[in-house]
Amino acid sequence: MSTTSFESALKSLDASLGQLEAAAQRKLDLERRRGDLETELAIMQDDRSRLATDLDGTLSRLRRVEGAADDAVKRLDRAMLAINAVLGDEIGQENQQENEQENEQENAGSPEETPGGLEDSQGSDEHERGPAHLVDSPASRNGER
Repeated sequence: MSTTSFESALKSLDASLGQLEAAAQRKLDLERRRGDLETELAIMQDDRSRLATDLDGTLSRLRRVEGAADDAVKRLDRAMLAINAVLGDEIGQENQQENEQENEQENAGSPEETPGGLEDSQGSDEHERGPAHLVDSPASRNGER
């Protein structure tokens, strides 16, 4: 009897040791995976910090570029206004001289016509167009506005 009990106790001890070794192995695997996860987490946090820094730099650069673009638009607007003013003055002087000549011809030629009849409607059309009709574009070459 004692040998069977002893054998059964050994088998029980062997099974318990096997379970203990399996549990210890699972514990080691878990800790190894946990270490891997912690390493991955640290890498991701480093990447996140680097990306946040890159994003901040890019946003700052974008703001500078937008500011420069806004400044360029304002300068172009001022330049176009100045050009239009110069062209408008020249056109206005030319139109005034043409109108004076036409008025002189009208007054000298036919007193029954009303002053400023046909010529006023044509003259006002030129004033409405402004200096834009002087720009050399396909539309202006075809007589379009």
